[in-house]
Amino acid sequence: MATRTALLALALLAAPLTPLAAQTDTATARLRTRVDSVFARFNGTDRPGCAVGVSRNGTVLLKRGYGMADLESGRPITPQTIFESGSVAKQFVAATVVLLSQEGKLSLDDRLRRHLPELPAWADSITLRQMLGHTSGLRDQWTLFDIQGRPLGVVAHRLGDVLDLATRQRRLNFTPGTQWLYSNMGYILSGLVIQRASGESLAVASRRLLFEPLGLTHTDWRTDFRTVVPGRAQAYDPAPGGTFVLDMPFSQVYGSGGMLTTIGDWLQWNETLTADRVGRPGTAALLAATATLPDGRSTGYGLGLTTTDVGGGLVEIGHGGSTAGYRTHLARYPAEQLSVAVLCNRSDANTAPLARATARAVLGRAAPPPP
Repeated sequence: MATRTALLALALLAAPLTPLAAQTDTATARLRTRVDSVFARFNGTDRPGCAVGVSRNGTVLLKRGYGMADLESGRPITPQTIFESGSVAKQFVAATVVLLSQEGKLSLDDRLRRHLPELPAWADSITLRQMLGHTSGLRDQWTLFDIQGRPLGVVAHRLGDVLDLATRQRRLNFTPGTQWLYSNMGYILSGLVIQRASGESLAVASRRLLFEPLGLTHTDWRTDFRTVVPGRAQAYDPAPGGTFVLDMPFSQVYGSGGMLTTIGDWLQWNETLTADRVGRPGTAALLAATATLPDGRSTGYGLGLTTTDVGGGLVEIGHGGSTAGYRTHLARYPAEQLSVAVLCNRSDANTAPLARATARAVLGRAAPPPP
């Protein structure tokens, strides 16, 4: 009996694939070929590149790496390579604020000065919701640091430096709620509000509320740029002659960006949003809901997420990111139950078109004509 069982097992292993399995393998190969063509220029052992991940209906269809994570050591990019997020991190800050509001530790409609009383009187006119939606009128810290002669890459800024900038501002760019203007400062101050309201830093609070319960095991914050991060891709800028130079984010500031992550964790995050498994029911919709200005125009921006009609019948909920030489994009296409994550370590990678071309490759749709 044991011999017959062993022979049967061997026969099953040697049997040809069933038609369904063969069709699945063929479809996967075709998808890989289409996506490879999107990222063809990033593939090679002499250049930095990108990682891309695709999931649909809760199933990961593809995770691929192109190019090199580290040109000095010759380490290639793989689906497990860690990159820095840029502004895609903003949705995680917004989600942390929302979950703290569900714990009763703050409200989205709290005035900023309630949590940061050292700010000038204008902070009484700004709500946390407006900061997260970029309708606060706050100026951007990076522009202000440039004006000071203390730009990124020259000075290793700290969170306290951003708060100090804010305390010195005499006025806002506009009356809160009346206009939309992207401001990284709003997200740094939101991280400080999280700390004051919860007694936990943004890093600790987001780990407790998001990363750990949702299984984002390869995600954390770059709280200290000197920390050694095994498996991290180095970031690069193109240089003359087809070469590259390092361009790493030497900063202690995080919240407006500064997340360390992988394409797998980002796909997992998007699936939890699609399934509405973040916080209380309706949290995902709250994060994506765009604001309306007094003149009736939509900002197209929710709480750390944009909603964009990208043409060809595709509506995208997502965000892009840029920090030093890192370029990123994370997108959901709800009607198609599709998610795409793109993480690159070269500053000339235009990740939004790459993500959208990947989505169309999966769906078999042609790109819309250029505007």
